[in-house]
Amino acid sequence: MYNVAPGVPVDTGRLGRILLNSSCFLPSPSTRGRLDSGGKGIFHIFASLAAFEQDLIRERTNAGLAATRTSGRAGARRQGVSANASDYGLQAAVFTRDVNRVFQAVRRLDFGGVIINDTPNFRADTMPYGGSRLSGLGREGPRFAIEEMTSIQMVAIRLEG
Repeated sequence: MYNVAPGVPVDTGRLGRILLNSSCFLPSPSTRGRLDSGGKGIFHIFASLAAFEQDLIRERTNAGLAATRTSGRAGARRQGVSANASDYGLQAAVFTRDVNRVFQAVRRLDFGGVIINDTPNFRADTMPYGGSRLSGLGREGPRFAIEEMTSIQMVAIRLEG
């Protein structure tokens, strides 16, 4: 739930479904591609949704930081809390200057990728990208795409002679 005004909660999932399923916000086929009010309306909606999501992320981040401050810890995890307890395991981020902690984290974290000193949404086209647990099966990237499109076939021929 997200409060758009004091005491007025909005279910973000429901809001998204309403906007995406409402044909009244989309330009009609006769105006599609033209720069009139019908053609520009959808861009205003997507810009509003992007701003809404940015505010939501900011609010949740600040709430998490506030909870950390009230627990008396300066950004460190409480004992017994594990990132591996999540149902998802796409990528994880570790922020440290200590190389030993980097290797310790890489050994302990059960994620498709571990990013050091950057956000877990980092991605380069050539890197294998994929997760574990409910984050999907397999990997993306050039090597894995070629493997997916390749069929290995064994042929054995016995020649008379």
